Amino acid sequence: MRNNTRSPLLDDDTMSSPSLSASCCLWCCSAFLDHDTSSSPDFYSVLSVPKNASADQLKKSYKKLSLQMHPDKLAQRGETLTDEHRAKFLRMKEAYDTLVDPRSRAMYDALGEKGYNWYKDPQSIDREELFKNFCESSIMDRLKIFSIFLFIAAVLLTPLVLFCVRTDDTVSWSYTAILTPLWVAMLVILVMHVKMIFMPVVAPPEDDDGSWVDPFPRSERIVGALSHFSFFMWELLAALQVDGFIDINYAAVFTGYYVWEFIKLRESAKAAAINVISEEELEAMVEKPMADFTAEEMAGFKEKYSKIMGVNDPEYIIMLQKRDAGRTGIFWSLMRLLVIIFAVLELDGEVNFTWWEVFIPFWVLAGCVCCCSCRGAVVANGELMALDLDEEEGGGGANDNYGSMGEGEGEKKTVEEGEEGGDKEKLSPEEKEILKKALGEEAQTNIGNCCSVFFLTGFVALIVGKFDGADYSSIWIIFPLLLFIGTILCCLAFCIFTADEKQYKEAMENGGFGPEFGGAPGGGPGGTKPRGAKRRDGNTIIAVVIRLC
Repeated sequence: MRNNTRSPLLDDDTMSSPSLSASCCLWCCSAFLDHDTSSSPDFYSVLSVPKNASADQLKKSYKKLSLQMHPDKLAQRGETLTDEHRAKFLRMKEAYDTLVDPRSRAMYDALGEKGYNWYKDPQSIDREELFKNFCESSIMDRLKIFSIFLFIAAVLLTPLVLFCVRTDDTVSWSYTAILTPLWVAMLVILVMHVKMIFMPVVAPPEDDDGSWVDPFPRSERIVGALSHFSFFMWELLAALQVDGFIDINYAAVFTGYYVWEFIKLRESAKAAAINVISEEELEAMVEKPMADFTAEEMAGFKEKYSKIMGVNDPEYIIMLQKRDAGRTGIFWSLMRLLVIIFAVLELDGEVNFTWWEVFIPFWVLAGCVCCCSCRGAVVANGELMALDLDEEEGGGGANDNYGSMGEGEGEKKTVEEGEEGGDKEKLSPEEKEILKKALGEEAQTNIGNCCSVFFLTGFVALIVGKFDGADYSSIWIIFPLLLFIGTILCCLAFCIFTADEKQYKEAMENGGFGPEFGGAPGGGPGGTKPRGAKRRDGNTIIAVVIRLC
């Protein structure tokens, strides 16, 4: 039966053409579409009608071809049915079902058969074929893709640059006018939040045993809309206050920010309260295997902990990451609140702080994060080096068994036999590799955190210095961001405009995209990456571009 569901990419009033949003999408992403129909006849050829055929012509042709190709008619004529006969009839019927519906026909004409199939079923999109189409596209089609990134960069950076120019008194425009793109974007997002509130609530599955939880309840949608609205009102009131359009104290101006921050604090507290434990931790705590737990003991542990999972369970790792992020978020929220409270007191004339003193909570927290991250990286690298040294010495020493850095990554294993507490159980080669990988990731994460906070501290220091009367241009505050985005745009331009069919063939020979970009595991059609093959960096970046688009 033909699917008459309306497509969101087509106008209700214009039945024979894509909507404005669809037209824009097709115009921008035409580089990824394959309009080569030489491999198989298109739907118009299958039905033997011209491309401007009317609905009546389509129906007449369909009836005529049905009499010739329908399996029942072929059987009545005594012909032997083959798979080829069935395939031809099904393709003819698919062509008719697509072209007889004005919406489907408009999308088919715009996208081609393969693009239309991707439109109907996004899960069927072949990223390797997208890459192939992209490598064979024209310069103009690629320029459309690059224009998307240029537009996004312009939307993000123009208000920032104008804001800095206004802060330096180079122009006399009001902050409210300069931030107009921000107001438009915030209003669009607010409308989306409101629409989400009135979306139907997800119904539980029919076989629900009472354990199903709505992934996006309406209460959370309302809280999300309130959070965005509060932040929007704070930004708007702050701009109006600075421009002199309103005259209220800053404690009232920042009311929206307080609401937004408390909602963030609530979310962080909820994540920090996640109470999970691994089976290995539970066994080490009780000092006996889970198989020996009584029903009463298991019931007690399930009541105490929200979930008990294996240490290598992906869900367990995700929940631990959420809990750690929640705990970190609490500290950052409290720090921001303290800074804002000090800033409000200073702006309202209640205290006489310098701006460097106002930001003392930030300096303290940033210093603590850097110190803790550096210590964590040093400890992780130290244990990793000790593990490597132990392997070089032949193993069997005291370094054969390490507890992992993260909570829930496993405990040190001991045996009950032996003298004075027993000998340590040796780790297998596989366990050592897992432990080394965990230690390496722990060290990299800590180094990344330290670097992030270091650059953030420098950025905040530039802002505070300007607040405190420094005479350098405000453009220097956002210069690192301008440099970073400019570098990214240059890299994208190089990859977009230099990709060709030769690179596509090399990418396929050297492993394809791999599962992270929708390809087969290991890359390539068969999922096996040739030994020693190296993927070109440009191909990987283009794959990222394809995924973003």
